[in-house]
This record gives sequence, structure tokens and C-alpha cells, in this order.
Amino acid sequence: MKKYKIINIILVVVTVLSILTSGVPAMAQGKVNRAAGTATISAILFEDLNSDGKQDPNESGIEGITMRLLDDSGTEIKKTVTDKAGRYTFDELASGMYQLKIDYPLGYVKVTSGPLPFSSEGFSSHFDLDDDETYTGGWIGFNSTDPSITGTVFNDENKSGIKDTSEKGIAGIDLGLYLIGSSTLVQTTKSDANGNYSFTKITPDKSYEVKALSIPSKYEVIENNNFDKNGKSIQFDLKTQDKKTNVNLALYENIPVTDISVEPKELIQFVGDTGKLKVTITPNNATDKEVTYASLDPSVMTVDQDGNWEAKAVGNTIITVTTKNGKTAYVRVTVKEILADGISVEPKILDQYVGDTGKLKVTITPDNTTNKNVSYMSVDPSILTIDQEGNWVAKSPGNTMVLVTTSNGKMAVVQVIVREKPVLPDKIVVEPKVLDQFVGDTGKLKVTYQPSNTNVKDATFTSVNPEIMTVDQEGNWEAKSPGVTVIIVLTSNNKMATVSVTVREKDIPVEKVKVEPSILDQYVGDTGTLNVTITPANATNKNVTFTSANPEIMTVDASGNWVAKAVGRTEITVTASNGVTGTVQVIVREREIPVEDIKVEPSILDQYVGDTGTLNVTITPANATNKNVTFSSLNPEIMTVDASGNWVAKAVGSTTIIVTTSSGKTAVVQVTVREREVPVTSIKVEPSVLDQYVGDKGTLKVTITPNNATNKNVTFTSANPEIMTVDASGNWVAKAVGRTEITVTASNGVTGTVQVIVREREIPVEDIKVEPSILDQYVGDTGTLNVTITPANATNKNVTFSSLNPEIMTVDASGNWVAKAVGTTTIIVTTSNGKNALVQVTVREREVPVTSIKVEPSVLDQYVGDKGTLKVTITPDNATNKNVTFTSANPEIMTVDALGNWEAKAVGKTKITVTASNGMTAIVEVTVRKREGVGVTFYDFPKYLGYFIEKGTGTAKNFDDDYNSVPPHPDLGPDYYKVKKVGYVTVKDTGLYTFSIEVDDNGAVYLDDEKIIDRDNITGGTLSNFRYLRAGQTIRITTEHFNKEAPVSYFHLRWQTPSNPYSPKAIPDSEITME
Repeated sequence: MKKYKIINIILVVVTVLSILTSGVPAMAQGKVNRAAGTATISAILFEDLNSDGKQDPNESGIEGITMRLLDDSGTEIKKTVTDKAGRYTFDELASGMYQLKIDYPLGYVKVTSGPLPFSSEGFSSHFDLDDDETYTGGWIGFNSTDPSITGTVFNDENKSGIKDTSEKGIAGIDLGLYLIGSSTLVQTTKSDANGNYSFTKITPDKSYEVKALSIPSKYEVIENNNFDKNGKSIQFDLKTQDKKTNVNLALYENIPVTDISVEPKELIQFVGDTGKLKVTITPNNATDKEVTYASLDPSVMTVDQDGNWEAKAVGNTIITVTTKNGKTAYVRVTVKEILADGISVEPKILDQYVGDTGKLKVTITPDNTTNKNVSYMSVDPSILTIDQEGNWVAKSPGNTMVLVTTSNGKMAVVQVIVREKPVLPDKIVVEPKVLDQFVGDTGKLKVTYQPSNTNVKDATFTSVNPEIMTVDQEGNWEAKSPGVTVIIVLTSNNKMATVSVTVREKDIPVEKVKVEPSILDQYVGDTGTLNVTITPANATNKNVTFTSANPEIMTVDASGNWVAKAVGRTEITVTASNGVTGTVQVIVREREIPVEDIKVEPSILDQYVGDTGTLNVTITPANATNKNVTFSSLNPEIMTVDASGNWVAKAVGSTTIIVTTSSGKTAVVQVTVREREVPVTSIKVEPSVLDQYVGDKGTLKVTITPNNATNKNVTFTSANPEIMTVDASGNWVAKAVGRTEITVTASNGVTGTVQVIVREREIPVEDIKVEPSILDQYVGDTGTLNVTITPANATNKNVTFSSLNPEIMTVDASGNWVAKAVGTTTIIVTTSNGKNALVQVTVREREVPVTSIKVEPSVLDQYVGDKGTLKVTITPDNATNKNVTFTSANPEIMTVDALGNWEAKAVGKTKITVTASNGMTAIVEVTVRKREGVGVTFYDFPKYLGYFIEKGTGTAKNFDDDYNSVPPHPDLGPDYYKVKKVGYVTVKDTGLYTFSIEVDDNGAVYLDDEKIIDRDNITGGTLSNFRYLRAGQTIRITTEHFNKEAPVSYFHLRWQTPSNPYSPKAIPDSEITME
């Protein structure tokens, strides 16, 4: 940053000096100095390959295009060139009107642009810029005039050959452009992060084809309209400006399955259970997700090719799920017997007579219970016997129970009642035979059965009309309402007796008469009905009479219907049959006549400020009771109105007057108030004098007096449009050398004038370019700088050359330079009008190359996790550049950083290459191994604390412990401790592995995170277990040995493998590693 500041300071100094020494006034340089501001103009000029007006990732900016900033008069303020991204920026600008000018680049045509249009001569439209604004509308998209071919390499997931929206591009695919009939490679390119590629600046009038140079093996080419199955395109006959787009290469990615998992991993089911396995394939987008299912013992459990399983018989088996590329997952299966969890018996109660027989119905749950056998037992066989088929016989009167029991002890109970044979009645007698009662009376009928030894006394009671008298099944009756009916008494063997019933009414007097409403306040002509309530509700006679004290005011009929006849007050009396009365107070009034409509005249007021008047209001109907109205202005600042409708126009504007009756009816008056016209008295035009060059442009500023003039429109007229034109907005253009006058005229004829002088413009230097712009030389080198002036017809093309440090490099007046000493400097080339170009200079000593590299150690034989640093010796010792780079052929096995620090990551062999700046190399051979043995953690168990405390760590060769009376760690005693060991074993053969332990006290074994053995010598637990393992699978084994008391302390882990299934053996030490 400091370097650029120094250069900027130098440029300013050189520019000022060149201006001072040139003897030319500053304004003659063709620039206008403006005060710095806060606005910015910034945009990008880019290759719009697909002409869509958007810069896509594969569309680069165009560097080196000159952009000029002009003020509102067309005078150049600043100039810049686009950077590598194609961006130009003018910053620290004051607010105002500006114009841009572009020097269109050779070899390109404009195809798109932003909201700011550019003419064919490169001039933009004028635009305004505000403070703090960043204007970005000046972007332009170009097409090269040379032919091009563009397209996308994409993953054709549906093999259609056509790129769908969801199909992503493929990065890093190399493509080549060839001449038809030739093996000559014209261009190469690589698809970008979005899969886009392009061949640009192609020589026209030739025939070409595109070929895929390198396609990874996991991809297959899908033939389409552009490419064949070998990745070769169709022929393209390219002319000037031909743009071949959407030349898309379709590839299909074959993604292999890397892993398979199945849920659940273990099935513990009952015979008859069914279900479905859930399989997860990794990665999710694997090409072929098809799997096969197989049960090792289908007699225990079957599985179909959709993963649907069914438990067939008690036992153990394993289901394997395998992908087409051999990835396998396993499900451990245990099928158990289904025990009865419930039993029910029908009927639950046996209420029988001596000699009855039958059979119980038993239901076992669940329905798929393996053993449905049950046993039957009668608690008292002398009352009821039952055999083992559930057949029962009622033997003698009494109560007992039958117990029904499943094979696993579930029980159901049947309650048993045995009775003697029934003796039915020959006749029944009911007393009393006649009931003559009042409403509300109650009583009970008495039934006598004959013969006297009848034991079936099941008579039922029925009232022919329960609305008159009800009777329940105990013979209890209740008189409900007056009338005559019969009660029938009937036995199960149809013996019948009847009771004649008469029910009479009791007289209940009226106690109160309530009339609603109790007050009638009505208008003449109103009608209605009175509502009468009698108390009590069961009064015998509820009839009433209605009487009006004055029928001339209100009449009332026998049903309580009333009519308001005339204004006045009266009373209506309601009288019950026993003389009890209720009254209604009556008021009758005359009916009010409401306002139906309101009209205001005038309904529209279009007035000048100061006008006055009165609104005229008409009420309908003319005989409305209340004709009062109120007047309201929504904006009294524009027009006021008083209570009598008198209005005054106060100020310019629009409002509404609302006129409202007492009943809410409204009318509105729309109001517009205008200002009385104010004429123009004078016109001021700025600038009043225009002294310009041919081609200058600008805009006149007009000020009208007074400021409140009604019509401020003006017209612009040039006395000689051949010298200067002016349009209706005051925009002028200097056309030719001469003098003229512009007249500005108001609508009422008042004028203002501008005196015009137009001069011929000098052709200044606009740009200077020096080649080369960078000199990177050795001491003693010489050469000459080449200077290009733009425009080629500039009036003065003289330049001066200056070296900021001649001790490093000198330069003469002709641009001849000599490299003198090591260092950096800058050569400045300056035109007569202060344009500058810089040449960045670096001078070096002649280089001493590296001749050999020695790396120590030259061989690394390490364990996973080891770290270290390589030592590098460069020959000769005075080599100019001793920098080297370190590269690991396989960073997954060993990584190495820029300083030579290495770390062993995984088992395998690889190489580290050390490379000097001039390409000299040295190789380090690398072997990384797993560290054998197990990691050990020691824990103490203080009995007074009751939990384990870690005491230290270490390593061991295997999982076995034989400490006996010797403490396993210096910080432990001979008893009450735990030893935890962790190691890794890679399985050699696929099959069942049985793990077992021998332990003095307590022990546990984990495979990965699953505890498979948990043994306590007091509470018990398993000493062995098995798992199905796959060849190549690496398992983490964790053992825990808990010792209570010396002198005995041991723990031995053994396994039985598929190749040795019968004899438990220790896991070989050579197969146990720490990673």
C-alpha cells in the first residue's frame, strides 16, 4: 500500500511540474477540476458470450478499455482503464450531471448494455448523480468478432442427452478444439465449477470439432445432438461472429455403493410375527441400489426380495442383505415361543337348573399363542362337574366356580349357580282388582301365586295407558292424569290378572297472573300480543279475560291482541277464572316524521381565493318533524362554512363540505379553490455567456421571477442553429465556429438572452502507453522503451523519460535504458500536456542454480500418529533461490506441510517429493504401519467413595491380565481396581465369531459400542457371546477387568473363528493394533 502511495505522490508532482514547465494554462489541458464529493460511478465491461445481459461465471471482464468521464458540458473530467476484472471506477465525485465516453475495443462488438445507453460513437446519455450514490448502470456486454463455441459439461441423470434444470454441471473436464481432418490441437479448455466451457477467438472460415480429452472412468458419455458416444462433437463450419452455444456434453456418473446399513440390526420376534427390513444405501445417490435378501435358516425366519420377513419357528438365524457390488449388512434373528397373555371364557356366569348340560367356549390371546391347551377344574364337583373338553353337567343346587388355566398359568373363572327345577303357577290373583284414585296418588299391587309351592314368581306389570297410571315391575303404581285404563299382570307361562283403573283430577286454584310486557309505550297504529303466565303451572283452570279501561286509546281482544288507537294513557286488566288479576300500563304517542332526503345547491364550488357565498338546503319530505342541519368543512384552511351555510374560499386546494340532518342524512359539496393568475415579470438565464469548443454540450438554467408566477413554461430559440442548437429543455450543442445568440421566451412574451461564442478545439494527447510496462532484468542488460500516443493525430507528441533512481537504471531522452545495479525503481514517461505512463523496474543479480538436493532421512518407516520434520540440504550453498516445495503422493497416508513437517495418517506406502525452484527433486520413501498392542487405563476404587478414579494409562501386548497379588500400576494396590483395555482387530474371514472370558471377579467385553459380555461372579451373567463379522471389517474391542481382592487376579479373552469354531484361543498379538 505504501508503494502505491509513493507512486501516486510522484505522479501528482510530475503532473504539476509538467504543467508549470509547459507554459500552457491549466484549463487548456481539456479538463475541468471539480471539488471532491461522495458519489461513485463503477461498472464492468465483459464478454457476454450468450448475449443475455448478465455476466455469467464463464464470462470474463475485458481489461484495458479506456473510459472517460465528462461533465454536463461534454468536457473531460477524468479518464481510467478497466482492470483485469473489466471494472472501471470514478470515485470522490460531486453531485451533478455527467456523461461517459468509451473507446470501443478492437475485435469486439457491443451486444448488451445497462440502463445507461451508449451511442455508436461511444457517448452515453447524460445522467444525474446524487451525493453518496454509487451508479452502476454503465455496464456493457461485448461479443468478440471472432467465432466461439460454448457449452456445459453436465451430469445427465436421466440419460436424455438434454440438460434439465436440476442437472448440475461437472467441473474439471478437459476439452480440445481440433481442425477437421487434422490431429492438430487448436485450443484446450477445462470446464469450470458450473461445468461451463468456452473456445473463443477462433480463426474464422474453417471447420472444427470439439473432443473430450479426459473423462474420469466413473463417467459414461451420453450421445446427443452435439457429441457422439466417444465424446467427439459434430462439425462446426465457423464464419466471422459465429457463436455456437449450448454445445453441451452429457455425461452419466456411475456412483458405486460404498456402504449399506439395515434396520433393525437385531430381530427378537415370536413365531408368526411379520415385518419389513429398512435398508439405507450410502451414498444416497448411488447408481444401483438393488439388494438381495437371504436367510441362513428359512425354517426359522423367511425373507423375500422386498425385505418382508416372517418368523416361522423357534430358533436363531442370520439374514444377509447384499448389494450388487458385494456390500453386505447382517440382521441377527431370534424367534421365541408365543405365550398366552390372556384367557377369556364364555359364559362367565352359569345360572342353571339341576340336570342342565353345556360346554364352555375359551378364547386365548394373542390369537397366535404357540400352546393353546387349557385345563378345566370344578371347585365343587357335587354341584357341577366339567371334563377336559369343557363339557359341564349341573348336579345339585348350590354355588361353585369353574377354573380354566393355560399351560403358562393364565386363569379365567366361571361363577356357577345351580337351582332346582321350576314350579310354574296355575293361577294368579291381584289385589285390589279396582283402583279409583286422584292424580298424584301412589300405591302397590299384591300378587298371590297358586299353587302355594310355586317357585317361579316372575309376573310382569303393564299399564295399558301409562299417561293415566304408571306401574313398575314391583307393582308400584302412580296416578298421572285423569282417565280410565287397565293394568295387566302376566307370568312367564301366560297366567294373567287385570286391575281396572280410574284417575280423577284434583282442583288446583290460580295463585298469580303475570302479563308481559307490563308496560306498553307505543305509537298510534302499533299492534301486538300480550303474553300471560299462570302460577302454579298445574292450575286446574288457566283461562283468562282481557279488558281495556279505555278502548278509544287501546283495544284488546280475548286472545290478548292489542291495537294502539289514539294518543293517551289507559290500563289493560287480565283476570283469571278465580278473580286473580294482572295489569298492563299503556301509553300511546303520535308517530314522528323523519327526514328522507337532503339536497344542497350548488353541489360543486369552483372558486378563487377570497370568494364568498351561501349554500341552499332542501329537506324531503317538506313536513319532516326536525329540519335542522349542520355544516362542516373537511379542510377549513381551504374553505370555511358557518352554521347558516355561509362559505369563504381561504386557500388553494380541494376539500369537501358535508351537510348533515339530525337523523344522520348527509349531502356533500365538492370544493376546488384556485389562485388568481400571477404573470412572469423577468427571466434570468445561466450562463448568460457560452464560450465553448465545437462539440461541447450542456444545459441552460432558467430562473423565473416572481417565483409564484402561474405559468413558468419557456421556449428556447437559437439565432443561428448552424453555430449552436438548443432544444425545448435548454440542452445546447456547439456545432461550428462563430457567434450567435439564444433567446429564452416566457408565455407572456418576457425574454432572456445568452451570448454564444464557439471556437475550434485543440487535439490534446489523451493517453500514453509504454512497452514493456514491466522490466525484470539482470545487471548490465540494455534496451529501448516503445511509446504509443493516443490519438495518433495529437498536436504535440513529445515525451520526456525520467528514472526515479538512475543508480539502479538509467534512461536517456530517446528511451534507451541500462540496468546498473540490483534494486527496484520506476521510469516515468510524460507528455507535453502531463499525461504519464510508468515502467516498473526490477534489476537482479545473475542467478546461481540449484544442482542437487539432499533430504534426511531419505526413508521414513513410522507408525500411525508419528510426526517429524525433514531436513533439506541445497547444493551449491550459494544457490540464488533455495526455496523448496514438499509434496506427498498420498496425503491420506502421510501429510507434509510447506516447512517439511510430516504426520503419519494411515497405514500404507507413499512418497514425499522435495522440489527446488528450478525443478531439481529428491524423494523420501514412506511406510506407515499400525502400532501393535492395546491402550490401557487404570482405575482405583476407594470403598469409602464408592466410584472409580483414573490413576494412569499405558500400553500392553494383548487383552489378558494375570496380576494376582502384584498391583497393575504404581498408584494402585493389589485389590479393588479396574483395568480397561482398548484395541483394534481386522477380521480375516466372514462368519460367526464367539467371544468368551475367564475372570476371577467381574469382567465385560464391548465390540465397538455394544456390550456383548457382562459377568459378575456374585450376580452372574454371560461368559460368552457371538457376533457375525465380515472379512476386512475392523472392530474396536474394549475389555474391563474388575478385581476385588488379592491374591487371585486374572482376565483372559478368547475367541472362536470360522476357521477354528470349536477351540477357544487368544487373539494373536500380531493382529491387535492401537488404531
